Amino acid sequence: MSQTAIYWLAFLAYSGLVVGMGFYVWWRRRHRKDAQDNRAYWAASKNLSGWASGLSISASMMSISWSCVYGVQLFYWHGIGGAWLLIIPWLITMGGFYWFAPLFRRLDAFSQPELLAKRFGPRSRQVLAPALIFVFIVWGGAEIYAAGITIAPFLGIPVPATLLLIALVVGAYSFTGGFEAVVSTDKIQFALVALFILIMAIVGLNAVAGMGAAGELLSVSRSAPKHAPGAPWYVSPGMAMIVMT
Repeated sequence: MSQTAIYWLAFLAYSGLVVGMGFYVWWRRRHRKDAQDNRAYWAASKNLSGWASGLSISASMMSISWSCVYGVQLFYWHGIGGAWLLIIPWLITMGGFYWFAPLFRRLDAFSQPELLAKRFGPRSRQVLAPALIFVFIVWGGAEIYAAGITIAPFLGIPVPATLLLIALVVGAYSFTGGFEAVVSTDKIQFALVALFILIMAIVGLNAVAGMGAAGELLSVSRSAPKHAPGAPWYVSPGMAMIVMT
């Protein structure tokens, strides 16, 4: 079996899994009393656990994949002090989610415009909605494009065809299963990326240990290419960049 065939099998298996989850959520909702409840479709009736929501956020908005790629770049540029530009702000954001989530769950709103409308009136909703439509269309398109140009060479098909396939798969499980299906597939994506990162970390550490350089990691990280002049190693990006972040 050729490598291209293996990649196609993996792509089809994953696509079948996530689309199947969407149809399963749709089928289960049909047999419940909330079959006609829009809140079940758009907000999973607000019954998702903290773990489910957290894994979904990590796999989507606070993407575990780009965070790791960007994190590696920051640590290369700034050394350990690069934590101030991603890890620490990320943890602060997660803390904000933790503290404000109970308040948001009590509000009968799904989207940000709907939330503002309840506080400031319908005019605020009309002002914010166009901006969010533009942002999320561009964001969603960029993610599909990035996935398409990455996957297309492995599948051996043109990029536009790959983009169409990805859009159809995402649209299928999102349309059929709603928010609950999206969160369920996000958990699968998180597990796959986390497994990949774990394997890469083990491979990297074994390579470093094999070179006998494990004890030099800390000292090397203190000398970074973009170390701000005069700044201590633990705030190597400089206070100005840290504050702006």
